[in-house]
Amino acid sequence: ILGNLSNITWDSISGASNIEVDVLQSGVTVSSCNKKNLSDTLTSISYIGTDCVLNSGQTYTAKVTASNSVNSITKTISFSTNTAPTAKTISKKLIMTGFDLTLSAIDLATDPDNDTLSISSASRLAGSSTVNCAIDASGKLKVSTSNSVNLGDTTCNAVVNDGNRGAVTVSVIVSEVPKNSWLGTTSSDFSDSN
Repeated sequence: ILGNLSNITWDSISGASNIEVDVLQSGVTVSSCNKKNLSDTLTSISYIGTDCVLNSGQTYTAKVTASNSVNSITKTISFSTNTAPTAKTISKKLIMTGFDLTLSAIDLATDPDNDTLSISSASRLAGSSTVNCAIDASGKLKVSTSNSVNLGDTTCNAVVNDGNRGAVTVSVIVSEVPKNSWLGTTSSDFSDSN
């Protein structure tokens, strides 16, 4: 769960005159999530939009209480909300004309919940039209340059998601340099050729 709770379900209940649903954090009811006087014919409730907003990276308890004038039965279940990935600080990358640079999701972001990260989209935000930002067949961000020299900075945006509705946009700035200026293809392995 990330952000807004969408629904809570339970087994069928009969003979209750009232069903009440609460979401609690540290024993305190999240007031926007409380639903009272529900029919015993219901087996779920839905929250619309921001009816039940939860904080990321927190533990909550969903509580369903069925009661009549004689008895009261309560069932609870605890759950944790998801924390979105965090973008890493990416230093500018140098890339030679005609070469490619690839970065994986874990090169771009970390996840506090240790969820498996993937790149869901990539686009060129600004810069040279000869630089292409895309996702390659292995799911990595691939920054490609053509063989025509078009020097300068280009910003590629990649959306990294955790598979649990958490996502972060990461910007990678690449600077295209002519082939004869540097040995290597990225800032981690180039050296001055003069």
